[in-house]
Amino acid sequence: MSDIDVSLLQLEVKMMNALKIKGSMPQFESVATLVQALLDKPPEVCMMFPETVKIANLLMVVPASSATAECSFSCLRRLKRWLNLTTTQARLNSVAILNCYHGQLEPDIPRVIADFVGLNDIRRETFGFANFNA
Repeated sequence: MSDIDVSLLQLEVKMMNALKIKGSMPQFESVATLVQALLDKPPEVCMMFPETVKIANLLMVVPASSATAECSFSCLRRLKRWLNLTTTQARLNSVAILNCYHGQLEPDIPRVIADFVGLNDIRRETFGFANFNA
């Protein structure tokens, strides 16, 4: 069973075209303008177009590109090479998240990481020099 009823969607598109001709619905340049037009209408109008609302919701959450995923896999590949595959999956996941989102870290976290790494020689050898203040 499909989530979208195609025949109902076709009917809704015909209804929208008729409303556009009458001037009660604007011309849609993008999905964002469609969503804005539906948000500007009373809830009863949105209930007349359930399949269109479903499609609009799906299109609004689809990523525009796969750049984020590609960046994450690239970071993971670098980390696995750097760690020489000698770490557990949980630790690898945590380090990968920290590495991918290092620009969004809380201000004190880089200092905590640098303090942790600098506590003894074994940590400095394992993690290298941590300069997060730059």
